[in-house]
Amino acid sequence: MSLCVNSVIVAEVATQNVTLQPILGAYELGFGLAVSIHQARERAYEVSLRNARVTVTGANNEPQVLGWAWPERTFSVRQKDSSSRNTPQFLLTLQPAQLKGIEELRGISDLKFELHANGIGYDQNGEAPVEDTWQFVVPRSKWIEQLGRANARDILLLEVPLPFPDAADETAKIGHIFKNAEEQFRGGNYTGAVAEIRKFVEALGKWRFEQEHWAGKSLSQLATKNEREAMSKHERETALWATIRHYTHPAHHVDSDGSTSEFSRSEAKLILTLVAALFARPQEH
Repeated sequence: MSLCVNSVIVAEVATQNVTLQPILGAYELGFGLAVSIHQARERAYEVSLRNARVTVTGANNEPQVLGWAWPERTFSVRQKDSSSRNTPQFLLTLQPAQLKGIEELRGISDLKFELHANGIGYDQNGEAPVEDTWQFVVPRSKWIEQLGRANARDILLLEVPLPFPDAADETAKIGHIFKNAEEQFRGGNYTGAVAEIRKFVEALGKWRFEQEHWAGKSLSQLATKNEREAMSKHERETALWATIRHYTHPAHHVDSDGSTSEFSRSEAKLILTLVAALFARPQEH
């Protein structure tokens, strides 16, 4: 990858890293570069880059446009009597819905970002257009790390705030089960994520409803019309939890042939979202 002015190579560009960090109401995607500027020979050349069109490719191998990235500082390359090096960065603002879209696109694959940069080059004859293309491949594990560092966990769950602060109460003790489910989901093990949710609902039910067989009792109330219609709002919410427990059972139960039912990404996301939303709702006493 080279920055050229009228076929003369002014500098070589190497991709460094991709970073994700939170900003107010959004996220910022950073693309780090290493630019090696060649020593000036007969004459000195200069390049100024304005911006870069960014696309991302995930599991379906179809590039999707994210928007325009801009240099963190003025991106100007000037040749001098000796070679030099700098490390500029391009920044792209992402809305939460865009980050969610990237996750949908990624699935269980790596991500490839491509930046199509453009600007102006200068030589003794005046100005000339300059273009270059840079590719950043982000392995799945590295992207998941970036999501964690940016506190972007909610994005996976339609921005439902995940309800497990660092605390010493019972919710924090069982919260690690939900976090295990989230990690399974990010890693593409959707059936494993649903199985972890089953464990979470079991633990939560015993703590919240203070009964060993709370789920069966709740579901039995749905069996007859009179009992259903007589249920209080609290009992109906309990029935929601019991239904989720029932829905997740196939992921937890091993059939006679040693297999379990498989759950898709959309099915796992549905369950994770429902559980996060239900648990995040303040309890009424």
